[in-house]
Amino acid sequence: MEDVSQIPQFVSKFYSPLKTGSVIEVRGFLPEDSERFAINLCSGEAGEDIAFHFNPRLSQNYVARNSRRTGEWGPEETASALPFDLKRGDEFVITIFVSKDDYLVSINGHHFCGFAFRVPLKTTKLVRVTGDARDIRVQQRSSDYYPEVLPDFLTISSKCKNADQPETSHREKLPVPYMAKVPDDFLTGKCLHIRGRVKILPHSFFVNLQSTAYIHPHPQILLHINPRFGEVGGVHTMVRNSWLNGSWGVEERTPIKNFCPGKDFEMGIKADLGHYTIMINGLIVAEYQARASFSLVKYLYIQGDVELYSVCFSDSIIPYSNTSMSYINDDEGD
Repeated sequence: MEDVSQIPQFVSKFYSPLKTGSVIEVRGFLPEDSERFAINLCSGEAGEDIAFHFNPRLSQNYVARNSRRTGEWGPEETASALPFDLKRGDEFVITIFVSKDDYLVSINGHHFCGFAFRVPLKTTKLVRVTGDARDIRVQQRSSDYYPEVLPDFLTISSKCKNADQPETSHREKLPVPYMAKVPDDFLTGKCLHIRGRVKILPHSFFVNLQSTAYIHPHPQILLHINPRFGEVGGVHTMVRNSWLNGSWGVEERTPIKNFCPGKDFEMGIKADLGHYTIMINGLIVAEYQARASFSLVKYLYIQGDVELYSVCFSDSIIPYSNTSMSYINDDEGD
C-alpha cells in the first residue's frame, strides 16, 4: 500500500469520540495538477494506526481504501459500483458517516462506498488530510440518517404503451444506480415492468423493492432480486431474499437461461396473493413468498452491471412483446 506522504494540508482532533451517527465532512479544492490526496482517520500516536485511509487517485480514476495497524497495511479495496465524481479544478465535498459496522462515504452528495471497520472506533482520535488538495475545511457533527439529504428521485410512471422501439444504440438510458418512488401502493395485482440490457461482461446486478431511500438506517428490503452471472460452473443464477428486522433471511436460488450478457430483457414483478411472481421475457422464472406486507414497498432501487431503458408500474401484467414495448418515465422530483 502506497501512502500519500506529502505535508499534511489539514490535521484536527475529533471534539467528541466517534460513534454510530458521527459525520466527518471534508470540503476542499482540487488544483489542475492534482494527482492524489488522502483522508485518514488516525489514532494520532507515533507510528499511528490508520482506521480508514480514503485515497482518491485522479490520474487513475479510482479511490483506494485501506487501514494500517501496527505498521502493516491491510488488503486494499478499490472496487465500486458507483461512479467516480472528483474533477481537477473543482471543489469537492466528501462525507464519512459512521454506521454500526462500517464507514459510509459520499462524494459530492452521492453515496460512493462503504468500508467495514478494521480498527476499533475508540482508538480513532483525529482526521488528517494529505496530498494534492487545497482549502481544506473539516466539520464533525452527528446525524440519524445517511445520506443526510436525499436527492430528487424519478417517479415511476403508471403509463405504459406499445410503440416501435428504436435501435438500442439510440435509446435514452436511465441512470444506474437507479432509485425511484413507487407511485402507488404495491397491492395484489400490481406489476412493475423493467426493461434493460445486461452488460457484456457482467458479474451481477440487483433489484430491490424497499421501504425507504436511506442507506442508514438500513431499509427494509421486501424483495431483493440478484441475477449472478457465471457464478458456479458458468451457470447464471437468480438469488432472492429479504432484509427484515436487521438481517438477511434465507436465500432462494434458481438457475436462469433467458438472462444473457449483452442482451435485452424485460423483467416483470407482480404482487400476487401472498407472493411475488417474477417474469423474464414473458416467462415466469420464480415465485417468492412475501415475508412482510406489500404495503411497505415504497422505493425501487437498481444497481450493478445493467443498462436501463425504462420502468413503469401498471395494474396488470403487460404481455412480453420482444421489441415493441416502450415505457414512459416521469422526471418528477421528490
